[in-house]
Amino acid sequence: MFPSGTSLAGFETTAPNGPPVVFLAQNPPAPNLLAAFDSVLQTTDPFLVVNPANPLKNPNDPNTRVVIFVLSLELFLGETPAAVTINLTDANSGVHNVPAEDVRPIPGGLGFAQVTFRLPNNLPAGTCQVKVVAHNLTSNVGAIRIIQ
Repeated sequence: MFPSGTSLAGFETTAPNGPPVVFLAQNPPAPNLLAAFDSVLQTTDPFLVVNPANPLKNPNDPNTRVVIFVLSLELFLGETPAAVTINLTDANSGVHNVPAEDVRPIPGGLGFAQVTFRLPNNLPAGTCQVKVVAHNLTSNVGAIRIIQ
């Protein structure tokens, strides 16, 4: 007899307990600001949609990628990061549903995930309300600020 490979076909996990929770900054300069940063420059809020100071930006897609931290967010087996949607309501009340580009657990067993998303082209300057939607559950609301 020869040992066979392990198969996870049909394996399912249950959803985390409750909706995802976005992590807010401590002592923010404005109410409800998320703990967020530019994924390349490691700078915090406020963000430029396209940051000219970023020498590593892709010339074909120069938009800023923002990283936020979310509690109670896990991808199911086989799910891609695009299964997580970042719902942005901009300063003009426009709604932008942006798929996550990356979702990864933060080591240490604290239950946090690091979520990276791309700021949309037409995002106006001002405060932007942010919610995370995953597995038909919506997080609490946080904010990021966009400057021109």
